[in-house]
Amino acid sequence: MRPSALLCLYLLLAALSAPPLSAQAEPPAVPPPAATAPAAGAEVPAATPPAESEKAPALAVDKPVIDAGRVSRGERIRVEFVLENRGPGTLEIRDVQPACGCTVASFDRSVAPGATGKVAAVVDTTAFSGAISKSLTVLSNDPLHPRLLLTVQAEVEAHLLSEPSYVRFVHTRTLPPPTVGVTVFSPDEPGLAVTAVESTLPFVSASVREASEAERVATAAGRQWRVEATLGADAPIGPLRDFLIVRTNHAQQAELQIPLSGVVRPVLHLTPGSAAFGELSLAGQARRMVLTLINFGTEPVEVHSVTASVEGVSARPEVVEAGKRWRVVVELAPTLPRGRVEGELRIETSSATMPELVVPLSARVD
Repeated sequence: MRPSALLCLYLLLAALSAPPLSAQAEPPAVPPPAATAPAAGAEVPAATPPAESEKAPALAVDKPVIDAGRVSRGERIRVEFVLENRGPGTLEIRDVQPACGCTVASFDRSVAPGATGKVAAVVDTTAFSGAISKSLTVLSNDPLHPRLLLTVQAEVEAHLLSEPSYVRFVHTRTLPPPTVGVTVFSPDEPGLAVTAVESTLPFVSASVREASEAERVATAAGRQWRVEATLGADAPIGPLRDFLIVRTNHAQQAELQIPLSGVVRPVLHLTPGSAAFGELSLAGQARRMVLTLINFGTEPVEVHSVTASVEGVSARPEVVEAGKRWRVVVELAPTLPRGRVEGELRIETSSATMPELVVPLSARVD
């Protein structure tokens, strides 16, 4: 027999004598290494701390919107929101921010796990009429809900109204003091009587009388009243912001607050009010700023000169509208040394009431 035939016969007999594949024994499992106790004096690793969410507070509120229903205009709505801490950590209320100045709030700053706290809110309805919705934002240390929105809703009924709804002055010093009037009426009280009117500003006087036929609001019935406010000559320059307080015989709304606003302007007004260049680098180039001077008076004015008290700073007026408006050009020379620049501009005019304006000048040259 050939050698190759003998080899094939040997391989065939070996295959027939091998056990089935499914009956082959699995390799023995390797036993895990035996646990060994730490050597004496060795440091034992600390247990893994629980996840942060397992220790955190959880802020919840069952009633995030409170509807106060119908209220009279001028009434202060007082509500309380109940906050619950449903987490294992202490809840810290960092702040409660009202969306507008008509709302103020007080609140519990710390709420233990499983306990409740309160947010008390007060909404002043003096300036509102009809449906209103005022919100507050609660800021806390709840990692999942660090901001929570609370809302106060109401339907504000105005028993007293004025037309127009505000008093506004835009006045220039030295001109005759202006008087502004509004008509006060009630949509549901035909026998309305205004018993008094007052201003909390010492330089604003107020009076009341029954409205004439020309002053009445055509769409309103019943008695109507004319409330007039006069701005005094001693009113300070600047913005005005306050209320006129109207007292009446109305059973449901005895008082009406009429917003008072406006501005008292000087005869000559400069914008901006100072030549403040801030920090800058000249880098061999001149730098300039343009201010605007306006004459709010009735008489024309001439600007004679503009001078700067700092060497290396020049200024000049440029006429935009003769007698009424100018550009004041202020320029820093490229040779101005480094350091702080402090001084003033002097604007000389022909105005009898404001012959001179002194304007602060500042810069920091790097």
